[in-house]
Amino acid sequence: MSYREVKELTTEQIIKMYTATYGETPKGKSLEIFKLCVDCITAAYDEGFTDGLKAAAEREDKGEDEQ
Repeated sequence: MSYREVKELTTEQIIKMYTATYGETPKGKSLEIFKLCVDCITAAYDEGFTDGLKAAAEREDKGEDEQ
């Protein structure tokens, strides 16, 4: 899954996708760990994507200053 594929999905929707793919829903502690991982990965993607956009904008600004 890419960032663009999952950024608008909730944790519950991602669990449904997992269940559809693997035929089984995580349960108990596995479900809690799965939810934690989804939340952490989503946050990391979001932060990385935002950092990438910021870096691109800064690079673009530097390029305009040099001309």
